[in-house]
Parts: sequence; C-alpha cells; structure tokens
Amino acid sequence: MAAASPGTTAAGGGALVRSGGGGGGGLPAASAAAPGLPAAPAAPLCAKCGGEARRPRDCEHTGWAAYCTECYVELHYYLNEPGAEGR
Repeated sequence: MAAASPGTTAAGGGALVRSGGGGGGGLPAASAAAPGLPAAPAAPLCAKCGGEARRPRDCEHTGWAAYCTECYVELHYYLNEPGAEGR
C-alpha cells in the first residue's frame, strides 16, 4: 500500500480521505442571500447629492431629509464657519 501524505488517511480499498480541519463547508457567504429570506434593504439616497447614504444623517438643518455623511458634514461646516458662505 502507498504511504499516505500528511493530512490524509488510508481508507478501505486504498482510497485517500482527507482528515482534519481547514476550509470549506462552512456558512454561505454573507453577500449571498439565503433562500427564503428577504434581501437586505437598500441604503437610502442622499437628498442633496443623490448618492447612496450608507449611514444617513438628518437634523433640523436638513429638514429631516437623509444626507450622506459627506454632505451632512459640508452643510454643518458652512453653517458654523464664519465667512464660509462664499466658498
């Protein structure tokens, strides 16, 4: 009988069978929706730029509309920095 390589064992009939741990056979990838489960809701769109707002921000200055983080920070920069209105 041939010598078995490390990580394998000789089974009946001379077939080599993998033994021990390592990879494969786990849970499905997180990006793939499992059958029968609803897909994750899409991120809302930014009311200012129309881009995807993955972490939407809103306040009284936005009229409670969802803004992306970049537009939200820009809005508050112009509200809080003296002389920034003309930029």
